[in-house]
Amino acid sequence: MLRVPTMAGAPSRNNAPSHLFLLACALNTAAIVWLATKLGTTVALLMGLIPLILLQAVLMIGLQEAKHQCVHRQFLVGTRLNDAVGVVAAAPFGVHFVGYRRLPQEHHRHTCQVNDPEGLLYEQSWRTRLIWALGASEQVWVAFNINRFSRRYTPAAALLRWRLCNGLIVVALLAL
Repeated sequence: MLRVPTMAGAPSRNNAPSHLFLLACALNTAAIVWLATKLGTTVALLMGLIPLILLQAVLMIGLQEAKHQCVHRQFLVGTRLNDAVGVVAAAPFGVHFVGYRRLPQEHHRHTCQVNDPEGLLYEQSWRTRLIWALGASEQVWVAFNINRFSRRYTPAAALLRWRLCNGLIVVALLAL
């Protein structure tokens, strides 16, 4: 009998792609900051920074996904670093990671029911098909509402982490 290998199996526990992604984020951010302070002329500034800024936009999309994978403790498999990376990955978007982690859990418990927290989020979201043109503004609005709704799902034992997240969000937004 011929045995055909399948794609199914245990998920990879190799964290190298996650580490490389975080390194790329850190190096690209550092390069942007360094070039912005070192280049003198506008042309040199634009020519040097434009490719890095475009790359940073792609990396920020990846950072959103990293934040989401940290919620499920899958970004850095087999480590406790998911919480720390999640807090740092969520902060530039103004999202409170400690509370944000609770929303998907509650959503999966109550999907499409009256007490589904995503329903609250959608009720508060802007009703327009042109939201793509207002993406940055919508991100701020969604982050504000995620933070507001998720607080009620955060247990008392996590309040210290909740407060630390608030501080990190303020620091990240001031740095931006």
